[in-house]
Amino acid sequence: MEKKQYERPIIKSLNAGLMNKFGTRTEYAPMTHIDNVAVKDLIREFGSPLFVLSERKIRDNFKTAKRIFETRYPKVQFAWSYKTNYINAICNIFHQEGSWAEVVSRFEYEKALKNGVPGKKILFNGPDKTDDDLRTAIKNDSPIHIDHLDELYRLIELATELKVKPRVAIRVNMDTGVYPMWDRFGFNYENGQAWDAINKIMATDKLNLIGLHCHIGTYMLVPSAYGVAANKMADLALGVKKRYNKAISYIDMGGGFASKNTLKGSLQLGVDYVPEINQYAEAICSTLLNAGFEKDELPYLYLETGRALIDDAGFY
Repeated sequence: MEKKQYERPIIKSLNAGLMNKFGTRTEYAPMTHIDNVAVKDLIREFGSPLFVLSERKIRDNFKTAKRIFETRYPKVQFAWSYKTNYINAICNIFHQEGSWAEVVSRFEYEKALKNGVPGKKILFNGPDKTDDDLRTAIKNDSPIHIDHLDELYRLIELATELKVKPRVAIRVNMDTGVYPMWDRFGFNYENGQAWDAINKIMATDKLNLIGLHCHIGTYMLVPSAYGVAANKMADLALGVKKRYNKAISYIDMGGGFASKNTLKGSLQLGVDYVPEINQYAEAICSTLLNAGFEKDELPYLYLETGRALIDDAGFY
């Protein structure tokens, strides 16, 4: 008898839902209405395939996140991450709710301006800013988050040329206990790069260091990692105060909170295994409050939350 070829065993995920007379459901229940509008009516009017985003759900998500952080920390400011979704209608929902803009390119920067966001409320991130991008941000008084030494040196030259003192922050990467470490951008905390950048900024006195920024990863399922990051960011801020007698205005903890989708190939529904946003808030806010800041020098907490505020508002 011919020997059959070996086939390795596999595990298939089952999404267990509510019980019915046949047992547990192993599939998603169809959605017939979105915000009380029949899906059939939407398809009849707009055709198929069709992408639908719920304004009500987006606003609810933002208000919930804002409430959760503001009940745990007295100075909070959200900045909508344009790279998450830069459809103007979506961006303007967040701006109407009080969110600033966080951008990583000139394209996004111009969109934010056209959406009515003042330059001083546009956080300019990204590793590939041109001199023209930097000039524009400087003239609009936008906080510029410095990503590497080349950008730092170019900013010093532009500040001298324009005879202004741009408002800047440095992006910091670090070991938070989650691997692989998100270290593609910014200055490293552990090996002294972050302090090297800070010292250069303070020594030249051409730039106004107002903030510290980090983004420890994306779809982060470990809230405690944000506590580690917040502790290291607070250590830098307190060090700047001690060494240079300068208070850091804000600590930007970036984004990366996991959303309740199943894009990661999870074995459970997103709502079953993704941490709640209050867990992230607790890790960040408690750490900053207990770090040792003087009450009148407590830095603002900036958040660039993206997918966690919109993923579950989208339907296909």
